[in-house]
Amino acid sequence: MNILFVTTHSYFPQRVGGSETSTHELCLQLIKNGHTPTVLTGLDPDSWYGFINRIKMKLPLYGKLSKSRFGGYDVFRCWDSVLNIADAIKLSDADIAVVQAGRQKDCVNALLKLNIPTVCYLHDTSFESNKDGVKPHKNLAVIANSNYTAGVYCKGFGLMPYVIPPLVRPENYITKRTGESVLFINPHPIKGLAVALKLAELNPTMPFDFVWCWGLDRKTREAIEDRAKELGNISISGPLRDMKKAYANAKILLSPTGTDVTGKHSITAEAWGLVVTEAQFSGIPVIATNKGGLPESVGHGGVLIDYDAAISEWDRALKTLYYDDKIYEEKVREALRHSLRSEIRVEVLYEKFIEICNKLTAKSA
Repeated sequence: MNILFVTTHSYFPQRVGGSETSTHELCLQLIKNGHTPTVLTGLDPDSWYGFINRIKMKLPLYGKLSKSRFGGYDVFRCWDSVLNIADAIKLSDADIAVVQAGRQKDCVNALLKLNIPTVCYLHDTSFESNKDGVKPHKNLAVIANSNYTAGVYCKGFGLMPYVIPPLVRPENYITKRTGESVLFINPHPIKGLAVALKLAELNPTMPFDFVWCWGLDRKTREAIEDRAKELGNISISGPLRDMKKAYANAKILLSPTGTDVTGKHSITAEAWGLVVTEAQFSGIPVIATNKGGLPESVGHGGVLIDYDAAISEWDRALKTLYYDDKIYEEKVREALRHSLRSEIRVEVLYEKFIEICNKLTAKSA
Protein backbone atom coordinates (compact mmCIF):
# COMPACT_ATOMS: atom_id res chain seq x y z
CA MET A 1 0.00 0.00 0.00
CA ASN A 2 1.24 3.48 -0.86
CA ILE A 3 0.40 5.97 1.89
CA LEU A 4 0.84 9.74 1.61
CA PHE A 5 1.15 11.64 4.89
CA VAL A 6 0.16 15.31 4.59
CA THR A 7 0.94 18.28 6.81
CA THR A 8 1.02 22.02 6.17
CA HIS A 9 3.66 22.37 8.89
CA SER A 10 7.34 22.01 8.10
CA TYR A 11 8.96 18.65 8.83
CA PHE A 12 12.25 17.13 9.96
CA PRO A 13 14.86 18.53 10.08
CA GLN A 14 13.19 21.96 10.18
CA ARG A 15 10.54 21.16 12.75
CA VAL A 16 10.85 18.71 15.63
CA GLY A 17 7.58 18.05 17.45
CA GLY A 18 4.96 15.51 18.37
CA SER A 19 3.14 15.19 15.04
CA GLU A 20 6.44 15.04 13.14
CA THR A 21 7.71 12.27 15.39
CA SER A 22 4.41 10.42 15.08
CA THR A 23 4.56 10.64 11.27
CA HIS A 24 8.16 9.44 11.16
CA GLU A 25 7.53 6.46 13.43
CA LEU A 26 4.50 5.40 11.39
CA CYS A 27 6.55 5.65 8.21
CA LEU A 28 9.29 3.45 9.66
CA GLN A 29 6.77 0.85 10.79
CA LEU A 30 5.05 0.88 7.39
CA ILE A 31 8.38 0.30 5.61
CA LYS A 32 9.13 -2.57 8.00
CA ASN A 33 5.83 -4.18 6.99
CA GLY A 34 6.30 -3.78 3.24
CA HIS A 35 4.35 -0.57 2.59
CA THR A 36 5.57 2.62 0.89
CA PRO A 37 5.07 5.88 2.82
CA THR A 38 5.65 9.37 1.44
CA VAL A 39 5.36 12.72 3.21
CA LEU A 40 4.05 16.00 1.76
CA THR A 41 5.07 18.88 3.99
CA GLY A 42 5.30 22.64 4.16
CA LEU A 43 8.51 24.65 4.41
CA ASP A 44 9.78 27.24 6.85
CA PRO A 45 11.38 29.91 4.61
CA ASP A 46 13.38 31.59 7.38
CA SER A 47 16.27 29.15 7.52
CA TRP A 48 19.21 27.86 5.50
CA TYR A 49 17.24 24.69 4.77
CA GLY A 50 14.37 26.78 3.45
CA PHE A 51 16.78 28.73 1.23
CA ILE A 52 18.21 25.52 -0.26
CA ASN A 53 14.74 24.21 -1.06
CA ARG A 54 13.75 27.55 -2.56
CA ILE A 55 16.66 27.16 -5.01
CA LYS A 56 15.73 23.55 -5.77
CA MET A 57 12.15 24.48 -6.62
CA LYS A 58 13.41 26.95 -9.24
CA LEU A 59 15.02 24.09 -11.15
CA PRO A 60 13.01 22.34 -13.92
CA LEU A 61 13.78 18.96 -12.32
CA TYR A 62 11.81 19.85 -9.18
CA GLY A 63 9.16 22.46 -9.95
CA LYS A 64 6.74 23.30 -7.14
CA LEU A 65 7.76 20.26 -5.08
CA SER A 66 11.25 19.70 -3.71
CA LYS A 67 11.92 15.98 -3.32
CA SER A 68 14.36 14.52 -0.81
CA ARG A 69 14.90 11.36 1.23
CA PHE A 70 14.53 11.20 4.98
CA GLY A 71 14.68 8.07 7.11
CA GLY A 72 14.23 5.76 4.13
CA TYR A 73 11.21 7.42 2.50
CA ASP A 74 10.47 10.28 0.10
CA VAL A 75 9.55 13.73 1.40
CA PHE A 76 8.00 16.35 -0.89
CA ARG A 77 8.41 19.89 0.42
CA CYS A 78 6.55 22.97 -0.83
CA TRP A 79 5.28 26.38 0.26
CA ASP A 80 1.62 25.29 0.42
CA SER A 81 0.76 21.61 0.85
CA VAL A 82 -2.92 22.16 0.08
CA LEU A 83 -2.20 23.57 -3.37
CA ASN A 84 0.20 20.73 -4.18
CA ILE A 85 -1.81 17.74 -2.96
CA ALA A 86 -2.83 16.58 -6.44
CA ASP A 87 0.79 16.53 -7.65
CA ALA A 88 1.93 14.68 -4.53
CA ILE A 89 -0.80 12.06 -4.98
CA LYS A 90 0.32 11.51 -8.56
CA LEU A 91 4.02 11.35 -7.78
CA SER A 92 3.59 9.02 -4.81
CA ASP A 93 0.90 6.90 -6.52
CA ALA A 94 -0.91 7.01 -3.17
CA ASP A 95 -3.72 4.58 -2.38
CA ILE A 96 -4.67 6.54 0.73
CA ALA A 97 -3.70 9.80 2.44
CA VAL A 98 -3.24 10.55 6.14
CA VAL A 99 -3.57 14.20 7.19
CA GLN A 100 -1.37 14.79 10.22
CA ALA A 101 -1.17 18.46 11.19
CA GLY A 102 -1.65 22.09 10.26
CA ARG A 103 -4.63 23.10 8.13
CA GLN A 104 -6.23 19.69 8.38
CA LYS A 105 -9.67 20.73 7.17
CA ASP A 106 -8.26 22.26 3.97
CA CYS A 107 -6.09 19.20 3.31
CA VAL A 108 -8.95 16.76 3.92
CA ASN A 109 -11.33 18.66 1.65
CA ALA A 110 -8.74 18.79 -1.14
CA LEU A 111 -8.15 15.03 -0.88
CA LEU A 112 -11.84 14.13 -0.79
CA LYS A 113 -12.41 16.20 -3.95
CA LEU A 114 -9.84 13.93 -5.62
CA ASN A 115 -11.76 10.85 -4.35
CA ILE A 116 -8.78 9.73 -2.30
CA PRO A 117 -9.54 7.62 0.80
CA THR A 118 -8.45 9.89 3.63
CA VAL A 119 -7.57 9.50 7.28
CA CYS A 120 -7.57 12.60 9.48
CA TYR A 121 -5.28 11.94 12.44
CA LEU A 122 -6.04 14.41 15.23
CA HIS A 123 -3.00 15.27 17.35
CA ASP A 124 -4.56 18.30 19.04
CA THR A 125 -7.97 19.92 19.45
CA SER A 126 -7.54 22.88 17.09
CA PHE A 127 -10.59 21.48 15.25
CA GLU A 128 -12.81 22.24 18.25
CA SER A 129 -14.84 24.94 16.54
CA ASN A 130 -17.17 23.75 13.79
CA LYS A 131 -15.56 26.31 11.52
CA ASP A 132 -12.19 24.55 11.65
CA GLY A 133 -13.31 20.98 12.16
CA VAL A 134 -13.31 18.08 9.72
CA LYS A 135 -16.84 16.79 9.19
CA PRO A 136 -17.64 13.07 8.77
CA HIS A 137 -17.57 11.74 5.19
CA LYS A 138 -18.00 8.29 3.64
CA ASN A 139 -14.38 8.29 2.36
CA LEU A 140 -12.96 9.63 5.61
CA ALA A 141 -11.79 7.93 8.79
CA VAL A 142 -10.90 9.98 11.86
CA ILE A 143 -8.26 8.91 14.36
CA ALA A 144 -7.60 10.71 17.64
CA ASN A 145 -4.42 10.45 19.68
CA SER A 146 -6.27 10.13 23.01
CA ASN A 147 -9.67 9.49 24.51
CA TYR A 148 -9.74 13.17 25.43
CA THR A 149 -9.20 14.29 21.82
CA ALA A 150 -11.77 11.77 20.60
CA GLY A 151 -14.32 13.05 23.11
CA VAL A 152 -13.87 16.67 22.02
CA TYR A 153 -14.36 15.69 18.38
CA CYS A 154 -17.40 13.54 19.15
CA LYS A 155 -19.02 16.38 21.08
CA GLY A 156 -18.62 18.72 18.12
CA PHE A 157 -19.40 16.39 15.23
CA GLY A 158 -21.36 13.45 16.62
CA LEU A 159 -18.83 10.78 15.57
CA MET A 160 -16.45 8.98 17.93
CA PRO A 161 -13.02 8.63 16.26
CA TYR A 162 -10.75 5.63 16.55
CA VAL A 163 -8.19 6.17 19.32
CA ILE A 164 -4.53 5.45 18.58
CA PRO A 165 -1.92 7.11 20.81
CA PRO A 166 1.34 8.18 19.13
CA LEU A 167 3.82 5.43 18.27
CA VAL A 168 6.82 5.73 20.59
CA ARG A 169 9.70 3.26 20.37
CA PRO A 170 11.14 2.57 23.84
CA GLU A 171 14.62 1.89 22.45
CA ASN A 172 14.81 5.49 21.18
CA TYR A 173 14.37 6.91 24.68
CA ILE A 174 15.43 4.41 27.34
CA THR A 175 18.65 5.66 28.90
CA LYS A 176 20.71 5.36 32.04
CA ARG A 177 19.94 8.44 34.07
CA THR A 178 22.86 10.26 35.62
CA GLY A 179 21.49 13.78 36.10
CA GLU A 180 19.35 15.62 38.64
CA SER A 181 17.65 18.23 36.49
CA VAL A 182 14.02 19.28 36.16
CA LEU A 183 13.32 18.89 32.45
CA PHE A 184 10.95 21.11 30.46
CA ILE A 185 10.63 20.31 26.75
CA ASN A 186 9.38 22.93 24.30
CA PRO A 187 9.53 26.13 26.39
CA HIS A 188 6.63 27.81 24.63
CA PRO A 189 3.94 29.95 26.31
CA ILE A 190 1.17 27.51 25.37
CA LYS A 191 3.16 24.67 26.96
CA GLY A 192 3.15 26.29 30.38
CA LEU A 193 6.34 28.34 30.13
CA ALA A 194 5.21 30.73 32.89
CA VAL A 195 4.97 27.84 35.36
CA ALA A 196 8.39 26.45 34.49
CA LEU A 197 10.08 29.84 34.82
CA LYS A 198 8.37 30.57 38.13
CA LEU A 199 9.38 27.17 39.54
CA ALA A 200 12.98 27.81 38.54
CA GLU A 201 12.80 31.17 40.32
CA LEU A 202 11.37 29.59 43.48
CA ASN A 203 13.99 26.83 43.50
CA PRO A 204 17.34 28.51 42.76
CA THR A 205 19.40 25.47 43.84
CA MET A 206 17.57 23.06 41.51
CA PRO A 207 19.00 22.67 38.00
CA PHE A 208 16.45 23.10 35.18
CA ASP A 209 16.92 21.96 31.57
CA PHE A 210 14.85 23.61 28.83
CA VAL A 211 14.86 21.97 25.38
CA TRP A 212 13.75 23.96 22.31
CA CYS A 213 11.31 22.38 19.86
CA TRP A 214 9.24 24.67 17.63
CA GLY A 215 7.21 27.79 17.07
CA LEU A 216 9.06 30.65 18.78
CA ASP A 217 9.88 33.94 17.13
CA ARG A 218 13.32 35.39 17.74
CA LYS A 219 12.13 38.06 20.17
CA THR A 220 10.33 35.54 22.43
CA ARG A 221 13.25 33.15 22.29
CA GLU A 222 15.71 35.85 23.27
CA ALA A 223 13.46 36.93 26.14
CA ILE A 224 13.45 33.36 27.48
CA GLU A 225 17.23 33.14 27.14
CA ASP A 226 17.63 36.44 28.98
CA ARG A 227 15.37 35.27 31.80
CA ALA A 228 17.30 32.00 32.05
CA LYS A 229 20.54 33.94 32.42
CA GLU A 230 18.98 36.12 35.14
CA LEU A 231 17.87 33.09 37.14
CA GLY A 232 21.15 31.24 36.67
CA ASN A 233 19.79 27.70 37.12
CA ILE A 234 18.34 27.08 33.64
CA SER A 235 20.30 25.44 30.84
CA ILE A 236 18.83 25.64 27.32
CA SER A 237 19.61 23.27 24.45
CA GLY A 238 18.10 21.76 21.33
CA PRO A 239 16.20 21.01 19.27
CA LEU A 240 17.51 17.47 19.78
CA ARG A 241 17.10 14.52 17.42
CA ASP A 242 18.45 12.19 20.12
CA MET A 243 16.26 12.82 23.16
CA LYS A 244 18.24 10.32 25.25
CA LYS A 245 20.61 13.19 25.99
CA ALA A 246 17.85 15.18 27.64
CA TYR A 247 16.35 12.26 29.54
CA ALA A 248 19.73 11.03 30.80
CA ASN A 249 20.11 14.30 32.69
CA ALA A 250 16.54 14.42 34.03
CA LYS A 251 15.14 13.56 37.43
CA ILE A 252 11.65 14.98 36.85
CA LEU A 253 9.72 16.08 33.75
CA LEU A 254 7.47 19.15 33.82
CA SER A 255 4.38 19.19 31.59
CA PRO A 256 2.23 22.18 32.67
CA THR A 257 0.31 22.69 29.40
CA GLY A 258 -3.14 24.12 30.02
CA THR A 259 -2.39 25.65 33.42
CA ASP A 260 -4.11 28.84 34.55
CA VAL A 261 -1.41 29.81 37.03
CA THR A 262 -0.04 33.40 36.96
CA GLY A 263 -3.02 34.44 34.82
CA LYS A 264 -1.31 33.25 31.60
CA HIS A 265 -3.18 30.03 31.00
CA SER A 266 -2.86 27.99 27.85
CA ILE A 267 -5.99 28.04 25.71
CA THR A 268 -5.15 24.62 24.30
CA ALA A 269 -4.87 21.60 26.57
CA GLU A 270 -2.29 18.92 25.82
CA ALA A 271 -4.02 16.30 23.69
CA TRP A 272 -1.72 13.46 24.77
CA GLY A 273 1.75 14.37 25.98
CA LEU A 274 4.31 12.56 23.84
CA VAL A 275 7.22 13.62 26.04
CA VAL A 276 5.47 12.03 29.02
CA THR A 277 5.54 8.63 27.32
CA GLU A 278 9.15 9.14 26.25
CA ALA A 279 10.26 10.07 29.77
CA GLN A 280 8.42 7.26 31.51
CA PHE A 281 10.35 4.64 29.50
CA SER A 282 13.33 5.65 31.64
CA GLY A 283 11.30 5.84 34.84
CA ILE A 284 11.15 9.64 34.94
CA PRO A 285 8.12 10.83 36.95
CA VAL A 286 6.06 13.73 35.59
CA ILE A 287 4.42 16.73 37.19
CA ALA A 288 1.63 17.67 34.82
CA THR A 289 -1.63 19.55 34.49
CA ASN A 290 -4.74 17.52 35.27
CA LYS A 291 -6.27 18.52 31.96
CA GLY A 292 -6.68 17.25 28.40
CA GLY A 293 -4.96 13.98 27.56
CA LEU A 294 -2.24 14.31 30.20
CA PRO A 295 -4.07 12.19 32.82
CA GLU A 296 -4.09 9.35 30.24
CA SER A 297 -0.41 9.61 29.38
CA VAL A 298 0.79 10.21 32.98
CA GLY A 299 -1.35 7.62 34.77
CA HIS A 300 0.08 6.98 38.25
CA GLY A 301 3.60 7.71 37.03
CA GLY A 302 3.64 11.26 38.30
CA VAL A 303 1.68 14.02 39.99
CA LEU A 304 -1.32 15.78 38.44
CA ILE A 305 -2.06 19.40 39.39
CA ASP A 306 -5.40 21.12 38.76
CA TYR A 307 -5.14 23.54 35.85
CA ASP A 308 -6.25 26.52 37.98
CA ALA A 309 -4.10 25.67 41.02
CA ALA A 310 -1.87 28.33 42.54
CA ILE A 311 1.86 28.22 41.81
CA SER A 312 2.39 27.20 45.45
CA GLU A 313 0.79 23.80 44.67
CA TRP A 314 3.16 23.25 41.76
CA ASP A 315 6.08 24.27 43.95
CA ARG A 316 4.99 21.97 46.78
CA ALA A 317 4.65 19.02 44.39
CA LEU A 318 8.06 19.70 42.85
CA LYS A 319 9.86 20.00 46.20
CA THR A 320 8.21 16.84 47.53
CA LEU A 321 9.02 14.75 44.47
CA TYR A 322 12.53 16.14 44.19
CA TYR A 323 13.62 15.81 47.81
CA ASP A 324 11.53 12.95 49.28
CA ASP A 325 13.39 9.81 48.18
CA LYS A 326 10.64 7.41 49.25
CA ILE A 327 7.90 9.18 47.29
CA TYR A 328 10.24 9.70 44.34
CA GLU A 329 11.19 6.01 44.06
CA GLU A 330 7.51 5.04 44.27
CA LYS A 331 6.71 7.33 41.34
CA VAL A 332 9.70 5.98 39.40
CA ARG A 333 8.28 2.46 39.73
CA GLU A 334 4.83 3.66 38.69
CA ALA A 335 6.26 5.49 35.67
CA LEU A 336 8.08 2.36 34.53
CA ARG A 337 4.98 0.23 35.09
CA HIS A 338 2.82 2.65 33.11
CA SER A 339 5.32 2.64 30.22
CA LEU A 340 4.96 -1.13 29.85
CA ARG A 341 1.20 -1.19 29.28
CA SER A 342 0.10 -3.02 26.13
CA GLU A 343 -2.08 -0.11 24.97
CA ILE A 344 0.98 1.85 23.80
CA ARG A 345 3.07 -0.96 22.30
CA VAL A 346 4.19 -0.04 18.80
CA GLU A 347 3.01 -3.31 17.24
CA VAL A 348 -0.45 -3.00 18.77
CA LEU A 349 -0.90 0.61 17.63
CA TYR A 350 0.41 -0.13 14.14
CA GLU A 351 -2.02 -3.03 13.65
CA LYS A 352 -4.92 -0.75 14.60
CA PHE A 353 -3.71 1.89 12.17
CA ILE A 354 -3.21 -0.40 9.18
CA GLU A 355 -6.56 -2.12 9.82
CA ILE A 356 -8.30 1.28 9.53
CA CYS A 357 -6.41 2.02 6.30
CA ASN A 358 -7.30 -1.39 4.83
CA LYS A 359 -10.99 -0.98 5.66
CA LEU A 360 -11.13 2.50 4.18
CA THR A 361 -9.40 1.57 0.91
CA ALA A 362 -11.56 -1.54 0.53
CA LYS A 363 -14.72 0.51 1.05
CA SER A 364 -13.59 3.10 -1.49
CA ALA A 365 -12.55 0.55 -4.14
